[in-house]
Amino acid sequence: MTPETYRKRVKYFKENSIFYRTHQLKAERAYRIVIKYLHHSTNTEDIKQELFELGHNVRNIINVQHKTAKEPFNLFFVDLEPAENKKEIYNIKALQNKIIQIELPRVKKNNIIQSMIFQNMATQNHTVTNHSCALNVVDLIIVKNAKKKKKKKNTRKMRIMRRQSFYQLQML
Repeated sequence: MTPETYRKRVKYFKENSIFYRTHQLKAERAYRIVIKYLHHSTNTEDIKQELFELGHNVRNIINVQHKTAKEPFNLFFVDLEPAENKKEIYNIKALQNKIIQIELPRVKKNNIIQSMIFQNMATQNHTVTNHSCALNVVDLIIVKNAKKKKKKKNTRKMRIMRRQSFYQLQML
């Protein structure tokens, strides 16, 4: 989809009050970098001005803070406007007479934490070699639980039958 058709569709949805969700086009998305080793008291406008002089248009600058203590780190998130020279920013080694390092931000890994039971099940599933006659581990657990329930019902029936036979013997 081209940016023109995307904008036409969004405009049509707004005019006709149609519920919709949008995303930012990749061509319009900001390019985020991290500036390390620059003191947190540095004015963001000074950083923006110096990056502009080096040929990079800055959209936003954020000083990174600790989650709970809210203390500033010597890290800055910088959002650059989309441009063809965005990769050249990694060649910058100094800003405001300070040696810095510019990197990509780290991506959060959304690993699902499994409980120990399911991890054990997964390892048992992988160790089963004969898949044609082996049941799934979950099915085995269900079968075991069903057998336990049947045993309880059988013991109840046996108790009732014993009582009935005991009463019948007493009546004779």
